[in-house]
Amino acid sequence: MRQKSNTLLVTSKYREFENIDLEAMGLNADQMLILSITGSNMYGTATPTSDKDYIGVYIPTKEQLLLNNVPHHLSLPKSSGIDCQIWSIHYFLKLLYKGETMAMDLLHSPYHCWLLHDFHAWGFLSSHANLFYTRNMNSFIGYARKQASVYGAKGSRMKELEEVVKFCKIEHSYTRLSEIWTYLPKGEHIHFLNDESPRLYQICGRKFQETARIGYILDILENLLTNYGKRANMAKNNEGVDWKALSHAIRSAEQVYWILRYGKYKYPLKNEKFIKMVKEGKIAFEMAQAVLEDYMTEIEKLIEISNLPNEVDKKYWDKWLINLLESYLT
Repeated sequence: MRQKSNTLLVTSKYREFENIDLEAMGLNADQMLILSITGSNMYGTATPTSDKDYIGVYIPTKEQLLLNNVPHHLSLPKSSGIDCQIWSIHYFLKLLYKGETMAMDLLHSPYHCWLLHDFHAWGFLSSHANLFYTRNMNSFIGYARKQASVYGAKGSRMKELEEVVKFCKIEHSYTRLSEIWTYLPKGEHIHFLNDESPRLYQICGRKFQETARIGYILDILENLLTNYGKRANMAKNNEGVDWKALSHAIRSAEQVYWILRYGKYKYPLKNEKFIKMVKEGKIAFEMAQAVLEDYMTEIEKLIEISNLPNEVDKKYWDKWLINLLESYLT
């Protein structure tokens, strides 16, 4: 592999970079497309007890490519005490195609977090982040929806859940969703994922395949309804709340909102101070819950009118990847 002349090392962070043993992962600096600080230190929500996490992307060697022996994921051993994950460029692109949260985070990492990067290749990728935005950012939206379902016990959610439970009770327990698909209850917090295979019926963050039987679904939803009531009472006293998870949900929701509303987002987020206060449990649960619910309501509306494509143009990035590999391996 040639020595790259376009690799820049952020000199102010050189000491920090020295602590990351690339050789222990079978890598060298010339292979790195990007190595960046990630997590709360990138989000702007770090506390005195927060650890530093690192993430990166590497270019496989010619031998690895020819022998079809490209490790998708490399990491330092736990004994190192450093959380550092490195992905192959092929795997990284696949994660971006699916809108996976960690990959999208790295794609949007700010310059001051970069420890090592290829000026041209990574610069191009990060400046074209918008080409990975789609209407199906399932990882972002799915995580936020799940947390909203865990913590969101507001009236409309409870009412719709009760409606589905009532509907299930009048159906035979052995009936499959696919048999009554067009008759299933609809609502603000109920989603039909018809593009999936098999199709999915999502109720307040819980997904069920069309092959699922009513009896199975009813047991889960009745437990969820009971837990909603318990969580609502505990939340009044700020008890039993996973503040870190709730802060991550609000952050994910804000990212999706900015993509849908303004066509981009960057770190630190506009709402970073509020998100950090949620993480530290310094915000009343009702307020944090309301912010998450408001984001989710707006996101659902914006998705309906979004002009974003349904999927990433993979052919475009295939050509880009071929050109990138040729430049590295010749």
